[in-house]
Amino acid sequence: MRRKTSTMAVGGAAVIAWAFLLAAGIARAEAPVPGNEDPNNWPQYHRTYNAWRYSPLDQINKANVSKLKVAWIHQGGDITHGIQETPIVIDGVVYSITAGNRVAALKGKIGKEIWRYEPKLDPITKKVLFSPYRRGVAVGRGKVFIGTVDGRGIAVDQRTGKEVWQVQLTDFVNCHGCNFTSPPVIANEVLTYGSTAGDLATAGKIYGVEADTGKKLWEFETIKKDPESWPGDSENTVGAVRGCQAPSIPTRNWSTTEPAILGRISSVPIARATISTPIR
Repeated sequence: MRRKTSTMAVGGAAVIAWAFLLAAGIARAEAPVPGNEDPNNWPQYHRTYNAWRYSPLDQINKANVSKLKVAWIHQGGDITHGIQETPIVIDGVVYSITAGNRVAALKGKIGKEIWRYEPKLDPITKKVLFSPYRRGVAVGRGKVFIGTVDGRGIAVDQRTGKEVWQVQLTDFVNCHGCNFTSPPVIANEVLTYGSTAGDLATAGKIYGVEADTGKKLWEFETIKKDPESWPGDSENTVGAVRGCQAPSIPTRNWSTTEPAILGRISSVPIARATISTPIR
């Protein structure tokens, strides 16, 4: 009897193991291929969290791309520095930002404007190196998030375009390069901004903001004050910051880049270090 019970137990374990492996195989088969998630939308700057900027759609291909024609044109306003954005597309609505930090929501099929929002920028922005161009917006939690050339974070209602909150994150007037040109990054309830800084004599910073209220949560110095790595005062004259967020992981990866060569500093090593900042 003991021997028979043992055999049945082993057989039962084998059945359970086989069922587990079968379920795991089904789960793997159903999991989307990285970079192919949500194919009908472009919901963030790089489209997907792995930042491939790849669309799996195949209606437009090498065979028919030469037959494309203009369907509609939308005039975004001021053309200073051109249009440098990657538009966000969600459920048939295009969220676009142009010079002057002007944001518009458009009907994707016909180009009709649903709403437009234009912040009143500090007049000193007309004298800075970077004209008020933008590379995009972030959309989430029912809002469209903007970083402005005068160092503010702004949220507008995704449906109406009405301002929800704004917060001054940098001392823009007294800090060269303390503005925002890249879109912020959303991770759950936290929104992060990386200051421009690149090609300028200033150290880039990262700012964490509560996405629903605009409350500033934290500020991160990207350059460690280490004389062996950054001789003299060179830590004050280096680098921009760019970021991306992996889903379900409580860290955000940022890269610091492009130190400026200034004054008595004859050379500064180019920093391309990845920094992970914790999300609360």
